[in-house]
Amino acid sequence: MRRPQNHRWPDRLPLDDDAAIAARLPEKAFAATVAVVRGVSPPMTHEYLICGPRAGTATTDWLRQCVIYMMVGRLGHTLADCSRLMRRDRKSVRYSVYRVLDAVEESPATAQFLDYLEGQLVGELRRMTYDGEI
Repeated sequence: MRRPQNHRWPDRLPLDDDAAIAARLPEKAFAATVAVVRGVSPPMTHEYLICGPRAGTATTDWLRQCVIYMMVGRLGHTLADCSRLMRRDRKSVRYSVYRVLDAVEESPATAQFLDYLEGQLVGELRRMTYDGEI
């Protein structure tokens, strides 16, 4: 997927000190992101999100792309870290971020949904820090 020259990568999610501690570790940030997605759709486990491309439904694919967007686009993890955790190649990870960005530009409801997920993600990262899961 070719992107126009003026396409801008999303800004990182502003995190306070407590949430930033867990957000720096890719595995912990991924666990927090999956926990947030499970709050939206309870059957979305870690294994269900990273299953093969033909095994999921459109909802699973969309939530997987949202997880990738939050990991790479908002928390600032590298494409390599996210591709390792999601068992995808870097091209698929980059494509997922662009798909979510395009959806945000087209639909205010999508932008509100991602804002909600980001708020829940910050709370989950703080919870992980306070509970000593780091």
